[in-house]
Amino acid sequence: MSLTKVSYSMIQGAAVNVLDYGVIADGTTNNTVALAAALAAVPDNGTLYFPAGVYCGYLLLRRNNITIMGDGSTSTTLKLPNNCPTITVPHDGPPNPITGLPNVIEIGEAALGNAANVYSRVNVVGLTLDGNYTNNIAPTTDLFGHGMILTKTSNCFIDDIISQNCYLTCIDITINSNYNTVNATCISGGHASISGAFYPNFDINSSKYSTFNITSVDGAYSGRMLDNCWNNTLTLRGSNPLYTGCVYNNQSVNVSFNNIINAIIYDGCNLGQGMSIGSNCTNSVINASIFSAAGVGVLVGGGGATTLASGNIFNINTQECGAAGVSVDTYATFNKFNIVSNKDGRLGAAGDNFAVDVLGDYNQFTVVIKEGSVPQTRGFVFRAGASNNTIVDLLFDPNLVEAVNDLGSGNSINYQSGVSAAVASSNSIDLPFAGSLIPITGTTGINTIASNTANAGRLVTLQFAASVAVGAGGNIKLAGGVTFNATANDTLTLISDATNWNEVARTVI
Repeated sequence: MSLTKVSYSMIQGAAVNVLDYGVIADGTTNNTVALAAALAAVPDNGTLYFPAGVYCGYLLLRRNNITIMGDGSTSTTLKLPNNCPTITVPHDGPPNPITGLPNVIEIGEAALGNAANVYSRVNVVGLTLDGNYTNNIAPTTDLFGHGMILTKTSNCFIDDIISQNCYLTCIDITINSNYNTVNATCISGGHASISGAFYPNFDINSSKYSTFNITSVDGAYSGRMLDNCWNNTLTLRGSNPLYTGCVYNNQSVNVSFNNIINAIIYDGCNLGQGMSIGSNCTNSVINASIFSAAGVGVLVGGGGATTLASGNIFNINTQECGAAGVSVDTYATFNKFNIVSNKDGRLGAAGDNFAVDVLGDYNQFTVVIKEGSVPQTRGFVFRAGASNNTIVDLLFDPNLVEAVNDLGSGNSINYQSGVSAAVASSNSIDLPFAGSLIPITGTTGINTIASNTANAGRLVTLQFAASVAVGAGGNIKLAGGVTFNATANDTLTLISDATNWNEVARTVI
């Protein structure tokens, strides 16, 4: 009686096992041809299975309804072979065709650009993808040398993936790839410069209605969202990028909006910012925690008067960022900022940099500036040209951080909370920019409050340490028009109309 060996793939409904097609998991054999044969054997809605091991080769996935599955990203690796032969594929422009280093997994037809076919429901789960860049020749175009690239895809599920050691991106989502979910770790990408530009570990270019959960380690940039992206959620945890941690930007002819970006960037950024927001990024929610960026923690700008970064809500926490915690550039307008800055802006000589540095117009700020035990000549600055911005609330210790430096025009500094430094009484007193409760020392009568802090709507409470007469004909307007003769611990609450200070309430002890 003869026996027939039954392969795993012969079991009804089972996944196609690459080992049944001559694939060798020894980490050196180039299995590309055998992998193509195994891929061709997978039925519609079927699975190509990689048992634990290290496989050399690559996959070109140009079909729908298929799953590529390993035994987990810590157990199964697919990497480019040493001295991997180039591939030649059709291209949507000259030269046609085009030749270059393969991508480890390519879903779709990257070289065809907008002319590519649409592929959907392609799942890749439980693998490490290794670009093996140190043992291969760098590509000369941005179509090759990726760990994984998805082009014109939809409803794909990428999960438990580590992509590493790539000349270009570890994972690239491009050209109208929509309704996808990607959960991945990207390590050490962007080792090739194409036309003078380095590439991020993780890149999104033209995507809608997708969710990305990415951990990014080392590399040129941690991650980027670029050009015609909307209704996406990106959660990016980046550490030690050489340039900028997270980039959100468009070319001038494109626009991105209604995205939610959660960026946590640790260390690095020695040649860039923790996060950079540029042209035509609008109506998005950006939650950023940036730690120890050498430059600016979060830089918000735009490309020009017609390519503004506007209408966004920023919730920002920065710590020990050298040039500034947050810098709001000329073409950033109508944004809302909630900022906590801790020990930022210390780069250079005292006074060179600030925790929050503003050049834009019509932005709104709620800010807490923290410092250590050593006073710093820094704080919040409106640069010359900054106009019509509003500080809703600004809280800091005036013994450690300087007051607002307003070099612009039409900016409003309202409703500042906290206790200010004490002010000595005199005929005309000058209130601090920060603080709503202001201790008053001395006994000299007070008739006038200087106008440089008299922003319309500012509310302050004066708390007196001794007997003081207040309001005898200056710009302090009291109920009944008579002088308020304060005694120790009495308070007087005033509101400004930008010229006069009008009584709101008084407490007599």
